[in-house]
Amino acid sequence: MYQCGQRLRERLIQEDLIDTIISFPGGLLYHTGIPFVVLILNMVKDQPGKIKLVDASSYVTKTSHMQNIIEVENLLNLIKLNKDSESLRIISNKDVVANDYNLNILRYFREDIEGVKLKDILSYYRGARRNIPQRGKLIRVRDLKDDKIVFHNKKYQIFLKVY
Repeated sequence: MYQCGQRLRERLIQEDLIDTIISFPGGLLYHTGIPFVVLILNMVKDQPGKIKLVDASSYVTKTSHMQNIIEVENLLNLIKLNKDSESLRIISNKDVVANDYNLNILRYFREDIEGVKLKDILSYYRGARRNIPQRGKLIRVRDLKDDKIVFHNKKYQIFLKVY
């Protein structure tokens, strides 16, 4: 299944058929909370070699528990504007190829974060359970339930409530 989707994305990018991808937030469709996208294909594009990515979450207004309104006119005006903005990115097909044909909208809206990758400053430690220090308490994932975990120290007594 994955290979079929990968091949489809590769072919759509190589033949330059994707014009616009509009990403809608979850909760718009009845009886489901999943987000969805609208993929607009065009054989004669205004900007060959480019793809417009639209994050439509700011153009959806929630009026009640089960009702949402999409500001269609504002969304269409944004798409026609053809300018990078907070909700629209124009990327090249080369960028998609460099990202291994990944068309996840949020990948291209993410801001660059300054800092150090965690793997660069930490080292992976794999040890046997018998090498656990005598001080402290071992907490396993299966032990996390709705009860108190008490840590004792000479100076402090720490209570941790897990929900």
